[in-house]
Amino acid sequence: MKFIPACARNSLISIAMCLGLAACSSQAPLSVNYYILDHELAAYQQASSVAKHNADKQIVLSQVRLAKYLEQSQLTILQTNHQLYYTSQHVWSEQLKHAIARALVNDFNTASNDYHLVLNNEPTSHDSRYQLQLQLDHFVATDDSEVILAGKFWLIDHQENKKGELVASSPFYFSKDLSENGFSHSVKQQRQLLKQLANRLSSALTER
Repeated sequence: MKFIPACARNSLISIAMCLGLAACSSQAPLSVNYYILDHELAAYQQASSVAKHNADKQIVLSQVRLAKYLEQSQLTILQTNHQLYYTSQHVWSEQLKHAIARALVNDFNTASNDYHLVLNNEPTSHDSRYQLQLQLDHFVATDDSEVILAGKFWLIDHQENKKGELVASSPFYFSKDLSENGFSHSVKQQRQLLKQLANRLSSALTER
């Protein structure tokens, strides 16, 4: 689908609204675009090449909690007037919390040489010494032409003599500018934000 020239502005919200108006005026069937967050096969190959089971250096991503507005399937735009715009033609291909978890695991294992992150449904996850909990308050494009990732993480030690000890916790905030129009570009930039978070987590473990 091409953007309408009259609506060709810099902000995602202008594009989305103009496309919606065009679809209504023509009364043509709405086409739905599905987006996958983690499509970088090279990351899978690199992470799997160094994967090894060492319970003392293993972390299980036990929980990814999303703000309520992020639980919708539609891609979302945060507006400067504190309102949210949900796009009807642009949706995630799966539950966002699952996509984020999988992407973060790949990015962390690519970034870290010392620790290994696993999903909580993997066979070896119950052997993990550490547990990572993640709260995402924002993972969204804005009408200021940027994408943001904000939240907090908790790292907990479950070694026998340190059962439930909090090793590290910290809020985080990352942002990237949008230099192109369209949701494909915003999703690509959101993917880069998760890499920044993975690097932050790796550093938190190394520096503790």
